[in-house]
Amino acid sequence: MRITRNIPTVSLTLALTWLVALPVSADDALPTGEQIMENYVKSTGGKDAYQRIKNRVIKGEMSMMGSKMGDFERTGAVPNKMFMQMKSPMSGDMMQGYDGETVWMSHPMMGSQILTGEQADQLKREAYFNREVEWRKIYKTVKCLELTELDGIPCYAVELTPNTGKPMTAYFEKDTWLQRGMKMKVQSQMGESEITVLFKNYKEVDGLLIPHELRQSFAGMENIMTITSVEHNVELPKDRFDVPQAVLDAAKKMEEQEKAATKPEGEKSGEK
Repeated sequence: MRITRNIPTVSLTLALTWLVALPVSADDALPTGEQIMENYVKSTGGKDAYQRIKNRVIKGEMSMMGSKMGDFERTGAVPNKMFMQMKSPMSGDMMQGYDGETVWMSHPMMGSQILTGEQADQLKREAYFNREVEWRKIYKTVKCLELTELDGIPCYAVELTPNTGKPMTAYFEKDTWLQRGMKMKVQSQMGESEITVLFKNYKEVDGLLIPHELRQSFAGMENIMTITSVEHNVELPKDRFDVPQAVLDAAKKMEEQEKAATKPEGEKSGEK
């Protein structure tokens, strides 16, 4: 059975948020989207600090309604490789990854598959390493929409339109330029759902400010991802980003089944 890409990395954290617009006087000119993106890079450490990082390993815990649901580990590397594993005593191990060419996902109960289309595009964007600096390669337009409020914090709402896929809205704190949240729509086999993510508890790691708590609301559920450790420029296993053989086997089997299903009746029965 196929598994859908419905775990926002992605895969992250939950909490309901209310967006209340703040009035902006006629004299308050909004910054451009480009200015906000550049200020965000500077406020979190600067371009040079980002470019010194070649890979990152993040470990943490997932919780829902105050109860721990499991552990996660996410590894990313330049230019666009990613592997994430979630271990839960309730649902078992869930994995997803991108080796720079193939996007895949695996679940112990729902099976495995190679992802394509919009689901794959979503994960490819998340896998782009140092996308904070390389945002021009990911988004064709960035537009400041308004000064609003997210989680009680005055923020600039910036519409990010990717090269492929639907626009999303990022929220950057007015006074610090730190990103405080994101709203986006994701596609899965269950349809389209909207996700709201809050970024909290920024801490400095190797000269970069990184949020250590992500709260996410998704499909009527709430969960929290708490980061317990962040490591940079570590020695990784050579096969860290390889597509698992089980995923390749499942994809091959599915392809064979689809070919068999499209054969004329005569060919299926061996008739000439």
